[in-house]
Amino acid sequence: MGEGVLELAKKRLSSSQRGLLRIASTPRLPEAGVNGLYLQSDQRRYLLSCPGCGLEQPLTWEENVDLEQALVVCRSCRHHIDVLAQGRWQAQAPGNGLVHGYHLSRLYSPWANIREMIEASEATTPSALLEFQNSDLGEAFAPPGGGTSIDILDRCRHDYTLDEYAGEVCDIGVDVGTKLHVVVRESVTGGDDGGTPRLWFTGELDSFDELEGLLDRFNIRRCVVDSQPEAHLARLFALRHGSLAWLARYDRHESGHDWEGSKGDDPNVYHVNRLEALDEMYQRFREGRALLPANARHLGGRVKEGFGEYYREMLTPKRTLEQDSSGNWVARWVDNRKADHYAHAEVYCLLAEKCRSGAGIRWLYY
Repeated sequence: MGEGVLELAKKRLSSSQRGLLRIASTPRLPEAGVNGLYLQSDQRRYLLSCPGCGLEQPLTWEENVDLEQALVVCRSCRHHIDVLAQGRWQAQAPGNGLVHGYHLSRLYSPWANIREMIEASEATTPSALLEFQNSDLGEAFAPPGGGTSIDILDRCRHDYTLDEYAGEVCDIGVDVGTKLHVVVRESVTGGDDGGTPRLWFTGELDSFDELEGLLDRFNIRRCVVDSQPEAHLARLFALRHGSLAWLARYDRHESGHDWEGSKGDDPNVYHVNRLEALDEMYQRFREGRALLPANARHLGGRVKEGFGEYYREMLTPKRTLEQDSSGNWVARWVDNRKADHYAHAEVYCLLAEKCRSGAGIRWLYY
């Protein structure tokens, strides 16, 4: 259904004393669409009992499919399970009782061709794997390299604290919105991997005046600032700082990024391929080449359930595959309408490092 249809349906039921809304669909994005609604529900799974050992269990691909026999079997004793046997629904998130959510995969169908499903599971292309996950298993799918995780971020933590900063040369990335979200990392060069820069600051600022103070506080070599939505203020800031500051624009569709040197009254501009920039940033975290302090879980403040805003916003972007108007599968990063400012600040900080080193850059001067 088109965007806004669900909200309209809810409005039309809001005055009904017997209103009932049922939503059924194939999940696509991890935290959007029907899968996002399911995550807000009590998340019921259908349990079947093994006729051999009596174990109650939901059916999953990894634990209940015998690949050699092409059969649905018990995850414990490997006895064949009759999918037409009587089972029961069990809530996996009983605290979300306002909405009932039900998950079923093709494994529960007596007419499912398990051998065909096994062949589909062995596909080698992301688009084919996506269809297997979505249409056969009823699961959302993020392709390999589809973002980051708490485990990946935790493995980047090292035994140091932010107050140990001692004047090291740094790069800074700034995402611009109602506030300025800032990341400051140590400038590290040497080797093909670009080194492992330590994070020395992350936080929110109210204005570009506060950003000026941050430049004085840290030994900044290069600064990359989001050019939108405060285009005028960002431009004045960049002009004020000459070769130190560059404006970033997610406006490049060709592979790679372009640095465009200042000309006349125009500041330095970095034309960025958004997909590739986010790919590069998250790859650095996956490889452990972006160091975080020991207390990184609390960065950004507003700590809830053990995590601060920095972790939450770094976890937001997801890399997905979608079909364009021509039916071609294309990759893109989505935020599912959640804040991801620190993720983009990390992108801009990485771009500042690239700008300083000139790595992989095509320079345009006028």
